[in-house]
Amino acid sequence: MPSVNESVSFQTFRSEVQYLNQHLQAIDASLTNTCKYLAKYKPKTDLIPKALKLPDGKHDTLNHPVSEYLRIYNYTRSKNAEFSIIELYNAFSVYMRNILAEMYAHNPLQIVGKCKGGQSFTFIDIVKFSTMDKIQDEMINKVFRSLEDERSTVKLLDRILSHTDIQLNVDQKKKALMYLQMRHLFIHNNGNADALFVSEYETQITIRANGKLPTNFDTVNNAIQAVYSLIETIDKELIARSIVHGR
Repeated sequence: MPSVNESVSFQTFRSEVQYLNQHLQAIDASLTNTCKYLAKYKPKTDLIPKALKLPDGKHDTLNHPVSEYLRIYNYTRSKNAEFSIIELYNAFSVYMRNILAEMYAHNPLQIVGKCKGGQSFTFIDIVKFSTMDKIQDEMINKVFRSLEDERSTVKLLDRILSHTDIQLNVDQKKKALMYLQMRHLFIHNNGNADALFVSEYETQITIRANGKLPTNFDTVNNAIQAVYSLIETIDKELIARSIVHGR
């Protein structure tokens, strides 16, 4: 899956996504095999730890009859999907912050100019950071935090790319952003779609306002592919325009 020519930021992103995908598949395979085993197990009145031959007392929260296995393991599937979407957003966010630093090396004034309201350092700040590298790192952090403070993934992406002349495919961008927006709803809206999400993505997903977001393997797998594809495209375009260096 790696590109022939990619930024350091993309290399980090690619590695994080590969580990996330591995985690997703490992958990899904484990849950699938466990559920297949418990579906055939008898008697259904036995407790799950006994059926799975687990050490006594070590997994006491699983002390439910085998007949209840679907309720327990479906909840775990759902939470794993939710966790994976949040981790995918984190990988996206790390890439955006890191690529901002690589773009700064190409055009510092263009990057610090993205910070609304301007920023300044006191004499104490300058002494504390001590080296130019640390000062530059703090400037990039301040710029990125100012973009994050808008609490809009769309605006974050658009403002970081605002001076690059990169024209992203509308469908590719919207598909990835839909999954990234899910992270916000998992954290701030108990995993329920709000009216804004429904109106924005009704052509891509069938869901009603206040309806639960899908939390299954296919959703996360599609999310990983969509976000990976978007970041890969962005990275290639930045390198093609010599805004960042490929390796």
